[in-house]
Amino acid sequence: MEEIEYKKTVEKLLSQVGKLEWVSDKVKLERDDYADSVANLRIGKKKKTLYLEFKSSGEPRVIAEYVGRLSNRSTDNFYPILVAPFISERGKEFCERSNIGCIDLSGNAYLKFDSIFINLWGNDNKHKIERKQKNLLSTKSNWVIRCMLNDPKKEWTMQELSDSSSVSLAQVYKVLDGLETYNYVDKRRGAIKLSDPSGLLDLLVSSYRYNDQKITGYYSPFKGYDEIFPKLRQLPDCDYAITLGAAARLVLPVVRSTDTYIYVNKNDALKNALELEPVEFGGNVYLITPRDDGILRNTQTIDGVKVVSNLQLYLDLFNYPQRGREQADAIREKILGV
Repeated sequence: MEEIEYKKTVEKLLSQVGKLEWVSDKVKLERDDYADSVANLRIGKKKKTLYLEFKSSGEPRVIAEYVGRLSNRSTDNFYPILVAPFISERGKEFCERSNIGCIDLSGNAYLKFDSIFINLWGNDNKHKIERKQKNLLSTKSNWVIRCMLNDPKKEWTMQELSDSSSVSLAQVYKVLDGLETYNYVDKRRGAIKLSDPSGLLDLLVSSYRYNDQKITGYYSPFKGYDEIFPKLRQLPDCDYAITLGAAARLVLPVVRSTDTYIYVNKNDALKNALELEPVEFGGNVYLITPRDDGILRNTQTIDGVKVVSNLQLYLDLFNYPQRGREQADAIREKILGV
């Protein structure tokens, strides 16, 4: 993008607020660090100095780098503004938290200084670029992400992530490249670590619904967990894992629940043990066919019963209608810690 286009966008926005005067270009801030342009905004008798940074990309990674440059410098005498072709909602939130203004060429803007507050957001990207990793939440990508979220403070190598997620090194590289673009991971000297685990978990849960999978209802003569759990303990070789309220009962009971939801692939042994009969309505046991085998790869055993991982339990509960969000929030706060 030409610098003149950036300036015209800034002028068009700020002319509604006051008189904008361009002071100079490429002003040295300290050592080898420069501002792309400096302008004064005059509002009545008051003047505010603006330091503008023109970027060819408004990706969160780029914004993070700019924030890092400003972190050791006082901004009392000026207000920094980043200008790019497009800045996402996530990028805008990053600027907002860092007390930095942002303007994009797609018509979005966020500025907050002195008595000025501009928050214009929601325009689509008019300057789309092709991403190396188009689908950050594809099945294989999903399990790389889940590995990292299961241990959010761990520093990984690519080989460790490949081994833990059963995803090829080439795919792991693509996933990490995409995550770094959005500032979810930090890659330094071969060590890979989540830089925003909370944001990444929000991204993951926003695209997940437990009932997108095949769920079949059954009636079992065994009532309640006190009768069902002993039957499950007798199935050590069966590949299953309980979830939702039944799992929360063992992991962190917050909300009372009675129905039993179980992930299982080959279910004959489980059906026999619980004496399940298919029903159209009114079941008390529900078998879920997992949409990929990863759900049953990463499980835990609690009190002799196989349970989904804490991360999977959070994802399943988040949109479960019977006070599932309340239970999910407790697990996130007290167990996941992100």
